[in-house]
Amino acid sequence: MVISLFGYIDATGWGGKEGSHRWDHSQGQLAQALRWRMVSGSAHDRFGRMDLLSKYVSVAVEMLGLPLLGKQDLRLETAMVMGTMVGCYGADLDFYRGILQGDGPSPTMFAYTLPTIALGEVAIRHRLGGASYCFMAGADSGLLALWESVKLLQAGECQKCVCIMADVLSQHAEMIARNIDPAGKALTEYAYAFLLERHGHAQACEHPSMARVAITSGADGTDSTESWKVPDSLIGLLREGRPGRLDLASPPASGIKEILSIIRCSPVI
Repeated sequence: MVISLFGYIDATGWGGKEGSHRWDHSQGQLAQALRWRMVSGSAHDRFGRMDLLSKYVSVAVEMLGLPLLGKQDLRLETAMVMGTMVGCYGADLDFYRGILQGDGPSPTMFAYTLPTIALGEVAIRHRLGGASYCFMAGADSGLLALWESVKLLQAGECQKCVCIMADVLSQHAEMIARNIDPAGKALTEYAYAFLLERHGHAQACEHPSMARVAITSGADGTDSTESWKVPDSLIGLLREGRPGRLDLASPPASGIKEILSIIRCSPVI
């Protein structure tokens, strides 16, 4: 299996296949500055109504430059897996605040009280018809999403898989996150997307593989990246212009002992 594309939006900016862009901090905080026209020349009528998590996820996946347009079979065989620590907690608060204030909750906001709606927005825009999964497993969420993406491909349940790691933290969501990670190490705003493919299929595509993915048995005695570091570590590896390696132990909840190794094998596009 290989990782062939990546897209991101985080504190540094946004980018992917078409290059990188840095934030203009004179425009204010990231959440306040984010507009679709900043990241894409293709219209997106639904973007303005989304919650912040869905916006970040939509930008990261857009930066992949998915090569699926006009390929119905690939769209139906492309799965999505997302890992998020606090999910749509900010949208949940806004919804219940509307109830408490007596004005009634917004029907539009109700849809965004489910973390899976971010995947739904991506599926609508890119016309993806494969299976989709969302995991909320604390600091292990990103690692679990990556692991499950690999397992889906390994089992032959999809031809491609879009793996997403995302968290957008409002003030109240940070309080929840600190209960998960008291040291605050995982507190950041980001959405990272990766296109994983089976090696033989990727070779037939126009875009080259960026990293090779290998699984080996036995995690005992192996130094591995801590779960909360996985999103930053993986995107950092793919953005580097030289070969590198990242070893990730299987999530504790999986009940297995394996190492997922990601070996950087080509320069950034």
